[in-house]
Amino acid sequence: MSSRIRLRRYRSRRDSARSVARSLPRGVSFLPFQRSVRWGRGLAWLAGVVGVVVLQTSVVGRLQIGGVSPDLVPIVVAYAAFRLRDNGVIVLGFLSGLLLDVSGTSVIGLLAFAMTLVAWGATLTREQGGRGVLVNALRILLLTLAGIAVHTVISIAFGEWSLAIWEGLRRMALIPVLNFVLAVVLFPLSNRLWVPSLK
Repeated sequence: MSSRIRLRRYRSRRDSARSVARSLPRGVSFLPFQRSVRWGRGLAWLAGVVGVVVLQTSVVGRLQIGGVSPDLVPIVVAYAAFRLRDNGVIVLGFLSGLLLDVSGTSVIGLLAFAMTLVAWGATLTREQGGRGVLVNALRILLLTLAGIAVHTVISIAFGEWSLAIWEGLRRMALIPVLNFVLAVVLFPLSNRLWVPSLK
Protein backbone atom coordinates (compact mmCIF):
# COMPACT_ATOMS: atom_id res chain seq x y z
CA MET A 1 0.00 0.00 0.00
CA SER A 2 1.48 3.36 -1.05
CA SER A 3 2.09 6.14 1.43
CA ARG A 4 -0.57 8.37 -0.24
CA ILE A 5 -3.29 5.75 0.15
CA ARG A 6 -2.19 5.11 3.74
CA LEU A 7 -2.22 8.81 4.57
CA ARG A 8 -5.64 9.22 2.94
CA ARG A 9 -7.01 6.37 5.05
CA TYR A 10 -5.57 7.91 8.23
CA ARG A 11 -7.13 11.27 7.43
CA SER A 12 -10.52 9.70 6.80
CA ARG A 13 -10.34 7.88 10.14
CA ARG A 14 -9.36 11.10 11.88
CA ASP A 15 -12.17 13.08 10.28
CA SER A 16 -14.74 10.42 11.14
CA ALA A 17 -13.57 10.35 14.76
CA ARG A 18 -13.83 14.13 14.99
CA SER A 19 -17.31 14.14 13.44
CA VAL A 20 -18.50 11.56 15.98
CA ALA A 21 -17.07 13.66 18.81
CA ARG A 22 -18.84 16.77 17.53
CA SER A 23 -22.17 14.93 17.19
CA LEU A 24 -22.28 14.03 20.90
CA PRO A 25 -24.46 16.26 23.09
CA ARG A 26 -22.52 18.80 25.08
CA GLY A 27 -24.03 17.63 28.33
CA VAL A 28 -22.67 14.12 27.90
CA SER A 29 -19.45 13.62 29.81
CA PHE A 30 -17.25 10.56 29.95
CA LEU A 31 -14.47 12.31 31.85
CA PRO A 32 -13.98 9.78 34.72
CA PHE A 33 -13.93 6.89 32.26
CA GLN A 34 -11.54 8.74 29.95
CA ARG A 35 -9.18 9.51 32.81
CA SER A 36 -9.11 5.88 33.96
CA VAL A 37 -8.44 4.68 30.41
CA ARG A 38 -5.69 7.29 30.00
CA TRP A 39 -4.00 6.34 33.28
CA GLY A 40 -4.30 2.65 32.48
CA ARG A 41 -2.74 3.18 29.07
CA GLY A 42 0.12 5.18 30.56
CA LEU A 43 0.83 2.57 33.23
CA ALA A 44 0.79 -0.17 30.60
CA TRP A 45 3.37 1.71 28.54
CA LEU A 46 5.47 2.31 31.67
CA ALA A 47 5.43 -1.42 32.45
CA GLY A 48 6.42 -2.08 28.85
CA VAL A 49 9.36 0.32 29.13
CA VAL A 50 10.52 -1.37 32.33
CA GLY A 51 10.43 -4.72 30.53
CA VAL A 52 12.33 -3.29 27.55
CA VAL A 53 15.01 -1.79 29.82
CA VAL A 54 15.46 -5.17 31.54
CA LEU A 55 15.62 -6.87 28.13
CA GLN A 56 18.09 -4.27 26.88
CA THR A 57 20.47 -4.60 29.82
CA SER A 58 20.27 -8.38 30.24
CA VAL A 59 19.83 -9.90 26.77
CA VAL A 60 20.08 -7.41 23.89
CA GLY A 61 23.20 -5.79 25.33
CA ARG A 62 25.05 -9.08 24.89
CA LEU A 63 24.04 -9.49 21.24
CA GLN A 64 26.57 -7.11 19.73
CA ILE A 65 27.27 -6.28 16.11
CA GLY A 66 30.50 -4.36 15.56
CA GLY A 67 30.84 -3.87 19.29
CA VAL A 68 27.41 -2.29 19.75
CA SER A 69 23.85 -3.55 20.16
CA PRO A 70 20.47 -2.11 19.11
CA ASP A 71 18.88 0.40 21.46
CA LEU A 72 15.28 -0.64 22.01
CA VAL A 73 14.23 2.23 24.27
CA PRO A 74 14.10 4.97 21.57
CA ILE A 75 12.01 2.64 19.40
CA VAL A 76 9.49 2.08 22.21
CA VAL A 77 9.34 5.80 22.98
CA ALA A 78 8.80 6.55 19.29
CA TYR A 79 5.94 4.03 19.18
CA ALA A 80 4.48 5.38 22.44
CA ALA A 81 3.94 8.72 20.69
CA PHE A 82 1.28 6.95 18.59
CA ARG A 83 -0.81 6.14 21.66
CA LEU A 84 0.04 8.71 24.36
CA ARG A 85 -0.32 12.45 24.37
CA ASP A 86 2.65 14.79 24.51
CA ASN A 87 3.02 15.00 28.30
CA GLY A 88 2.73 11.23 28.69
CA VAL A 89 5.39 10.56 26.05
CA ILE A 90 7.82 13.04 27.62
CA VAL A 91 7.33 11.57 31.10
CA LEU A 92 7.81 8.09 29.66
CA GLY A 93 11.02 9.16 27.95
CA PHE A 94 12.38 10.70 31.15
CA LEU A 95 11.57 7.61 33.23
CA SER A 96 13.06 5.24 30.65
CA GLY A 97 16.29 7.24 30.59
CA LEU A 98 16.37 7.34 34.38
CA LEU A 99 15.98 3.55 34.49
CA LEU A 100 18.88 3.21 32.05
CA ASP A 101 20.96 5.55 34.21
CA VAL A 102 20.25 3.49 37.31
CA SER A 103 21.04 0.21 35.57
CA GLY A 104 24.22 1.51 33.88
CA THR A 105 27.45 3.17 34.88
CA SER A 106 26.86 6.68 33.56
CA VAL A 107 26.15 9.73 35.66
CA ILE A 108 22.58 9.75 36.92
CA GLY A 109 20.47 12.05 34.79
CA LEU A 110 22.45 12.04 31.53
CA LEU A 111 20.40 9.39 29.74
CA ALA A 112 17.23 10.76 31.35
CA PHE A 113 17.90 14.14 29.74
CA ALA A 114 18.77 12.59 26.37
CA MET A 115 15.68 10.35 26.33
CA THR A 116 13.46 13.29 27.31
CA LEU A 117 14.64 15.09 24.18
CA VAL A 118 14.06 11.92 22.15
CA ALA A 119 10.50 11.74 23.51
CA TRP A 120 9.92 15.39 22.63
CA GLY A 121 11.16 14.72 19.11
CA ALA A 122 8.88 11.68 18.89
CA THR A 123 5.84 13.84 19.66
CA LEU A 124 6.85 16.39 17.01
CA THR A 125 7.30 13.70 14.32
CA ARG A 126 4.20 11.68 15.22
CA GLU A 127 2.39 12.58 12.00
CA GLN A 128 5.28 11.45 9.81
CA GLY A 129 5.49 8.09 11.59
CA GLY A 130 2.35 6.77 9.92
CA ARG A 131 3.27 7.63 6.35
CA GLY A 132 5.07 4.43 5.42
CA VAL A 133 7.68 1.94 6.50
CA LEU A 134 10.72 3.88 5.26
CA VAL A 135 9.54 7.22 6.65
CA ASN A 136 8.88 5.67 10.05
CA ALA A 137 12.24 3.84 10.04
CA LEU A 138 14.05 7.05 9.07
CA ARG A 139 12.20 8.86 11.88
CA ILE A 140 13.46 6.30 14.41
CA LEU A 141 16.98 6.47 12.96
CA LEU A 142 17.07 10.25 13.44
CA LEU A 143 15.61 10.04 16.96
CA THR A 144 18.21 7.44 17.94
CA LEU A 145 21.00 9.52 16.43
CA ALA A 146 19.82 12.63 18.26
CA GLY A 147 19.66 10.77 21.59
CA ILE A 148 23.20 9.39 21.21
CA ALA A 149 24.57 12.77 20.11
CA VAL A 150 22.99 14.59 23.07
CA HIS A 151 24.24 11.94 25.50
CA THR A 152 27.76 12.19 24.05
CA VAL A 153 27.83 15.99 24.32
CA ILE A 154 26.65 16.11 27.92
CA SER A 155 29.01 13.25 28.83
CA ILE A 156 31.89 15.35 27.49
CA ALA A 157 30.58 18.28 29.54
CA PHE A 158 30.84 16.08 32.64
CA GLY A 159 34.49 15.25 31.92
CA GLU A 160 34.38 11.90 30.08
CA TRP A 161 36.44 13.21 27.17
CA SER A 162 38.21 10.43 25.26
CA LEU A 163 35.79 7.64 26.20
CA ALA A 164 32.72 9.71 25.35
CA ILE A 165 34.07 10.87 21.99
CA TRP A 166 35.22 7.44 20.82
CA GLU A 167 32.19 5.57 22.12
CA GLY A 168 29.83 8.26 20.89
CA LEU A 169 31.21 8.20 17.34
CA ARG A 170 31.03 4.41 17.16
CA ARG A 171 27.50 4.36 18.58
CA MET A 172 26.34 7.15 16.25
CA ALA A 173 27.68 5.21 13.27
CA LEU A 174 26.11 1.82 14.06
CA ILE A 175 23.19 1.95 16.51
CA PRO A 176 20.89 4.17 14.38
CA VAL A 177 21.37 1.77 11.46
CA LEU A 178 20.48 -1.22 13.64
CA ASN A 179 17.40 0.60 14.93
CA PHE A 180 16.48 1.47 11.33
CA VAL A 181 16.47 -2.24 10.44
CA LEU A 182 14.42 -3.09 13.55
CA ALA A 183 11.93 -0.34 12.71
CA VAL A 184 11.45 -1.80 9.24
CA VAL A 185 10.76 -5.22 10.76
CA LEU A 186 8.44 -3.83 13.44
CA PHE A 187 6.51 -1.46 11.16
CA PRO A 188 3.31 -3.60 11.18
CA LEU A 189 3.21 -3.08 14.97
CA SER A 190 3.64 0.68 14.65
CA ASN A 191 0.99 0.75 11.93
CA ARG A 192 -1.53 -0.78 14.32
CA LEU A 193 -0.54 1.61 17.11
CA TRP A 194 -1.09 4.68 14.94
CA VAL A 195 -3.96 6.90 16.09
CA PRO A 196 -4.54 9.73 13.60
CA SER A 197 -6.96 11.64 15.86
CA LEU A 198 -4.57 11.72 18.84
CA LYS A 199 -2.97 15.10 18.25
